[in-house]
Amino acid sequence: MASEMDFSALRKGVIPVWEAVALKCSGLMRNSLQELVNWVANGHSAFHPMLRGEGYRPSNKAIRGLSDAVIQHLGRDTESIQRWLVLLRQLVIAGNEQLDWGLDLPPVSILASREKGRFNPQRFHSRTKVQRWRTALHEQLKMDANNALNSDARIGQILLSAMLHGGLTNTQLMIALLKDIHAAPKYHCDKRYFDLVPTWSGHEEAEYRRWFPDLLTETLIIRFSSEICINPKSKLSGEWIAKCIRGFLRAAGVRGDDLPTGIRELCDVISIQYELAMPMFMADYSKRRYLSHSLRPGTWSRMQGRPLHTNEDTDKEGLQLAGWEKYPSVEEPQTEESTEAAEGFSLLRAALQPSQVESAVRTLKEQASSNGLKQHSLENLLRSWILSLLQPEKGSKAIKTSTARSYLSVIGCRLHEVLSGEDLLSLSRDEFEEAYTLLLDDIDSKGLRKKVARVLYQFHVFLEKYYQVVRIDYHSTLGAFSAPAPVDANLIWVDEYLEMLDAIAQSNLIEMHPDMVDITQLILTLGYRCGLRRMEALRLRLIDLSGKYESELLVRPFLGRRLKTNSSRRKIPLNALLTDEERAKLLDWKSKREKQEAATPFSDYLFAIPGKGFHCVSEDLVFPILHKAMRSVTGDQSLRYHHLRHSFGSLTLLKLIAADHGAPVEFFDQLPHQKEELLRASDFKNTLMKLAGPTRKLLYAVARLLGHSGPDISLEHYIHTLDIMLHQQCSTHLSVPQAVLASASGQPQASVYRWLAKGADGYLAGIRKKNGCLSPKLKLVKSATNLTELTDIEIRHQSTIQTVQTDWQTLYLYSAFELPLEELAERANTSVSAVNRLIESAKSLAVEKTKGPAASQRYRFMSLKQTDGTVKQLLCPPKPSLNSDKQIADQIIEGLARLKESSPEQFKQGLERYKRCAWSTRYQVVFKNTEDANVFLSFLGAADLKNECIGLTFLHGQKAKESWITDSFEHWKGRLINSKQYNWKTAAITDGATMGKHGWLGVNVLREPGGMASEAMRFVLVMILMNS
Repeated sequence: MASEMDFSALRKGVIPVWEAVALKCSGLMRNSLQELVNWVANGHSAFHPMLRGEGYRPSNKAIRGLSDAVIQHLGRDTESIQRWLVLLRQLVIAGNEQLDWGLDLPPVSILASREKGRFNPQRFHSRTKVQRWRTALHEQLKMDANNALNSDARIGQILLSAMLHGGLTNTQLMIALLKDIHAAPKYHCDKRYFDLVPTWSGHEEAEYRRWFPDLLTETLIIRFSSEICINPKSKLSGEWIAKCIRGFLRAAGVRGDDLPTGIRELCDVISIQYELAMPMFMADYSKRRYLSHSLRPGTWSRMQGRPLHTNEDTDKEGLQLAGWEKYPSVEEPQTEESTEAAEGFSLLRAALQPSQVESAVRTLKEQASSNGLKQHSLENLLRSWILSLLQPEKGSKAIKTSTARSYLSVIGCRLHEVLSGEDLLSLSRDEFEEAYTLLLDDIDSKGLRKKVARVLYQFHVFLEKYYQVVRIDYHSTLGAFSAPAPVDANLIWVDEYLEMLDAIAQSNLIEMHPDMVDITQLILTLGYRCGLRRMEALRLRLIDLSGKYESELLVRPFLGRRLKTNSSRRKIPLNALLTDEERAKLLDWKSKREKQEAATPFSDYLFAIPGKGFHCVSEDLVFPILHKAMRSVTGDQSLRYHHLRHSFGSLTLLKLIAADHGAPVEFFDQLPHQKEELLRASDFKNTLMKLAGPTRKLLYAVARLLGHSGPDISLEHYIHTLDIMLHQQCSTHLSVPQAVLASASGQPQASVYRWLAKGADGYLAGIRKKNGCLSPKLKLVKSATNLTELTDIEIRHQSTIQTVQTDWQTLYLYSAFELPLEELAERANTSVSAVNRLIESAKSLAVEKTKGPAASQRYRFMSLKQTDGTVKQLLCPPKPSLNSDKQIADQIIEGLARLKESSPEQFKQGLERYKRCAWSTRYQVVFKNTEDANVFLSFLGAADLKNECIGLTFLHGQKAKESWITDSFEHWKGRLINSKQYNWKTAAITDGATMGKHGWLGVNVLREPGGMASEAMRFVLVMILMNS
């Protein structure tokens, strides 16, 4: 079949490459291939000579130009563009294999629909009514010097202003505003807002919106809200609102056909100006044609730079991420997992094929007794649930086998995807709620989502009743089935995301394995910057990431990972979505993994650690680490990985809209990195969309990147910044003339124009002050570790603590993982020679022995059990594990840093006594004479350790006489300085009668007066010895 193609315009050397592609083509693809041959034969791009076989090889960077040239050549023929780009990719693959081209694959275009317009001649003509209503509102404000309107007309005036200038063109939104209009003013970033809770099809609290009024509407509310009297509440309806607005328009001189016939005409006609001025979905949002949930109050608060406060430790410095009670499995992920699950559920469905319930019950029970699965596995719990539905308790009606089969179909594989391998009976409430939310969030069909929620409700009630699992919040997690699905509208701002990356880097996670830091950061980045789901990010394979210059990520199903929907199969353009630094980090990681696989084949997964035996890093390991880092930075204990996907959808659309319609930067004064990204939104849009000027494709582009079949699910579940966008659009496109504001304010013209000269903020400050409703000053939370507020000495002491931690980590990584000195120096931000000196010092301490016939290691160092069962000694002491010991260690480090500066000789003598008298088997330092003991105790006192927190132990032989013990004990107490202030005790440690003339003295540091000995002193002094 390849011979039927005309390749005569090509050189002989390249024809086999084209023939290899032709063999895979048929029908339209063959026709497109011939068209591509003709285009290449006559083309003049940088790549055309190479494709013709003329031997010229351009740089990989030009591959983008080839795709652009195809798109430019074919214009609006999107189907041909898709076919040509697929053929080009196959051509490059064949060329790389046969002729060693070594080229990146051409990027595949992402087809995005655009929003449809709704204009027809009749609707477009009715826009003149909007102009007359707006003119009437403005003129009435100029004439209404005596405030002559009654209460209903005043309500009509305020609501008409909100409709024309503020983005409220829905009855329920206006009713929600009237309900909240007398509440105390609330402000966000010096902007007044109303939290609106409109009903939806009779359901209360189905949606929450934060509405920011425009300048004119806020002015009218400030001046006249006290005049509004709504009585009785039953008047709050669309018909009553239309009556109020008609009453106001009559007072403003509007008559006859120019008056609105009802609320529907009002909303529809006024929405025309929104459809003309802004993206269609924004106009729909103002009309409430769909649900889109506003941000949670805590997220709004964090936008103002105010992290949430919790009782949990949220210290980002030295975050402890390396220790987990539940350590992950190291076995390779079973690629048969999905197949086994499918087979298991197929058996369940097969048992439900007969229409007779008795036969189905008998088969299910036989399966339960012979399947060999754990009693509480997901499959067995589903089987038990189905049996309870087929054979219910008295008073309940049994379901049909077809119904049971339907139930199993809608939740079986979905539950397996999010709860595979979990012990359902041990899951917490948060874990159940997160799993169910993940399962529901990306179901495209609203009808199917409600059905799945209803079946999940029945399944969980069964588990709660018969297996005593925890009760979940059914309403907030699953909804009311007939009501809109609940949405956890929480985001992470760019500044917080960058802090999370830093918190992971500064944590002790590297001690688990050096690669864990990079892996955890990359999985965080893929969720935040690319919108990947948990398993989409975790189970990426090396072949899913391609291209060095035009990098792209292919999200596609395979045996080890199924996708939630067909729409989830997608291409992620990394050049547009990642920063240069983020993309370089990802590509460097892939290069490292490819080198590992080339040396010793181990795993196809991108996030594998061969040295740990991790074929793919376990989700039980990486996601708890990420959650702890996310919550530590923000203080929000509800955050989880899925909120990264919410952040991607919301912030990507916000940036795209900002590129075309201006950035709402005034909301982000406390988030400089977020503000900077919005100011650079045009560059982002040009890279992603390859389009100049406004377009109606933005919403569909975000939906495609999220892996949704259309924008409905994106808007309802993932876009939470429309309040900000709508306020920005109204302020930009529907602004009010200054003369109208001057009239509406009721203040002297000169004052108003003086305020307006300072912009909208100046005007609002003036009108609020005159009416006694100033916004409160924002109180920012100051970081306790703000270095600009610390003295030079305090900074040096904090640096000493960090140095000790860095030195310990360097020694651990060198001896546990054999990292090269260059990499260790780069991580520690020091020189290779400094690292080498530290290692040699540690080696010398590690080999020091005590004196005597039973000589042993003087200083205790860590050991690590190898995979082959052998034990490897490390070059670092055990780190304090308890928080109390860590605090004592920091205190000792700071105190000794001060001592070294103020009295270097005393510092030196104290260290020398420790070096001579330390015991590896005890936390104590053991002295045989009072002179050395006094020097060391003075050394500890100078380090600001309180005497009552220093423990002294008189050590004697087990066979010593009581009289000798008493005399020797008094000898030590009588010759030590301030001996009465210490905590004393005695201990027998040898089987001899005596230990020298007066016995020995053990010195240690206590966690609290009279408490247990701390391991902090031994750790700190060994680390300081290495640098002394």
